[in-house]
Amino acid sequence: MTQDRDGPKPNINTFPVTLARSSAEALCTSEWHKRLSIIHDLDVEDEDDRNFAEAQPNDNSTVVVKARAGTVNGPPIAEALSEAELADHYASGQDPWACSNDTKPISRDGWPEPSAIAAAYGLSKLLKDEAELQTVFRPGGITNIICASAAMRAVFEEIMRVTTDHWEQQISTPKGPDLRFQIFAAGQTAAGKDRKRAERDFEMKIKRDLRNHGPVLIVSSQARQQAVFLESLTRRTYRWAGFTAEMIIETLRLTHSTTGQLAENQIQRRLPIPSALKRLEPAQIDAAFEEDTTLKVAERLAEIADASRGPRALTLDAVQGLGDARKPLDRMLGDLQEWQVGHLAWSEVTSSAVFHGPPGTGKTMLAKAIAGSAGIPLISTSYADCQKTGHQGDMLAALSTAFEEAAQAAPAVLFIDEIDSFSDRGGDPSNKSYMRGVVNGLLEQINHAGDVEGLILLGATNHLDAIDAAVIRSGRFDLKLHIPYPDRKGVEAILTAILEGKNLEQLDLRAVSDRLAGQSGATVEALARDALGRARAEKTELRQKHLMEAADHLAPALSRSMQRRIAIHEAGHVLAAFLSPLPTPRRAQLTAQGGMVEQSPLLILTPELAQARLQVLLAGRAAEIHLCGTPTSGAGLGPESDLAQATDLALATELRWGFGESGLTWHGATAFCLDAAPQQVRERVETLLRTAHEKALALIEENTETLSRIADRLIEARELDGPDLEAMRRSLSVQAAPSGPRRSEVA
Repeated sequence: MTQDRDGPKPNINTFPVTLARSSAEALCTSEWHKRLSIIHDLDVEDEDDRNFAEAQPNDNSTVVVKARAGTVNGPPIAEALSEAELADHYASGQDPWACSNDTKPISRDGWPEPSAIAAAYGLSKLLKDEAELQTVFRPGGITNIICASAAMRAVFEEIMRVTTDHWEQQISTPKGPDLRFQIFAAGQTAAGKDRKRAERDFEMKIKRDLRNHGPVLIVSSQARQQAVFLESLTRRTYRWAGFTAEMIIETLRLTHSTTGQLAENQIQRRLPIPSALKRLEPAQIDAAFEEDTTLKVAERLAEIADASRGPRALTLDAVQGLGDARKPLDRMLGDLQEWQVGHLAWSEVTSSAVFHGPPGTGKTMLAKAIAGSAGIPLISTSYADCQKTGHQGDMLAALSTAFEEAAQAAPAVLFIDEIDSFSDRGGDPSNKSYMRGVVNGLLEQINHAGDVEGLILLGATNHLDAIDAAVIRSGRFDLKLHIPYPDRKGVEAILTAILEGKNLEQLDLRAVSDRLAGQSGATVEALARDALGRARAEKTELRQKHLMEAADHLAPALSRSMQRRIAIHEAGHVLAAFLSPLPTPRRAQLTAQGGMVEQSPLLILTPELAQARLQVLLAGRAAEIHLCGTPTSGAGLGPESDLAQATDLALATELRWGFGESGLTWHGATAFCLDAAPQQVRERVETLLRTAHEKALALIEENTETLSRIADRLIEARELDGPDLEAMRRSLSVQAAPSGPRRSEVA
């Protein structure tokens, strides 16, 4: 017999396998299940009568005699088949190894559900040797089995007494007090007072069992669920990781074979991949086992798993304009793949990241793309999703449920949107107590998630600085990735992906990208939909005019004179940065709606660097005044504007960092509560701003030619990235103003 012919495999008589097989068999043949069957058949009094009753026809038809599942009735018919005949059987979904020449159909009447048999096998397989089994039955201690699936915990509750009775028979130690088992899931019990009451009742039951000298087995929904004193009594903790191919095959050996053999290779080829199989719930397993052959069961499981995955997943390759965030995400996915094939320990995998950036940059879509690229499920929640369930207790219960679901589905992605809503616990005094409880609950869940191998934790926020620092520290969220608005290349890539197959060779996407640079990915997608809608309305293929009309509607172009003014403004920021000790800006951009210069961040500031930053912030307005005569309102539009940032920086100089004349007392004042500051502080802030503005204006006046050259280059290129700006900084002949800070490498 060759391996290609399938059939019997080497008998692995390790302790876990032997215990697992005997436990599954014991469940199938237990008197407990026979009694359930007799109760179900109300008119049948004993086993012989029941078998006889099954054999009686209801009319004058021929009696159908059924072979008992799990009973070895003879050699498999596969042994007498040629390779071609075996192939024909496999192609028709038949398993010639699982049946003998006795053609009687298989009977499983009175047996437990297949998911219960698989659970008994998998649960027993967790015990590695007899010493561990003996530990389960030692009084004065607790064994904790963690299972996040509520449906699976219900199965454990059904099988636990029969299974543990069988375990006890396998140990040589004298019989002691009965093993007590408790099923509890804190995240899915009633919320608030009812939930607390359920937790207290659970603890009281365990205390009672321990006082009665009974060993205790807990099936809980998450690690460290019980009180600390109970955790200290826990001798062993096991985690149910879902169904495996081994569990399915061993269950099929009992439910679908009268020879004790199976076409295991063929079954393995038809089963879902391990990560998909482990996510199936008991009802899905039971439904698949309704098929009449082993191969059809495996095929049905694969169909169910495919249906559970839903439509074709979005992948990371379809997400454009990620900038510097793409490389670390590729590394994360690479590490996850290495872990899945056993080449990397989970402790070495970067498994958490928080995405931050302005609204509309696709942070939520990015989480979906990571899950899609990895081929694993995405479980999403948010502050709002949790809060809508009720008060704080309800909210924490909903948060726990999301983490439980992700733990059960692992490998999986758990995505927390609006994570900035979990704000600083030391913030608003009127909300301080509530937020402390909420944030502490989130921290507890994140810490528990760190125990789950295969769980990728992602968060998204528009305001990274608003999140409680403990939430996003390393170890909880290792990566902090800025997701910017797409640059021009990113815009063009998004349009190319959306308009694939739409006459692209006839379209000038560069012209449209120039108009949309600096816009969100959502705006780019909206423009593409608008253009396609215009083409459909005209019953023609997509043309350039449709794109430009859509651009005129969503992103109206500025006049040439206004574009020049905006370029001068942004060139002022760039020039002031070039003439300062600050790093070269990351990007400068001229868009149809305005402009932007992205400064490189600094972890710490000195008084000199703070003054330089003030001058850079005010240099755009100064450039407008110098070359255009008057400023525009652009420097003060909104809380992220130049003047708002400069005011906040000046306030910090006076009230937070001790750089000014206000002393060393720390204050939390920001630009939005300047009116609450003392009059003398407001006067000092105004003095700082005016001094910085005057220095910026002097700097601009002494480098007017260089300012114009930067503005011209910006109008020509529309967008300059970090390397472009660094090359410009080195090539331009810039002479720093006497009043401004100097940089030695700028000639």
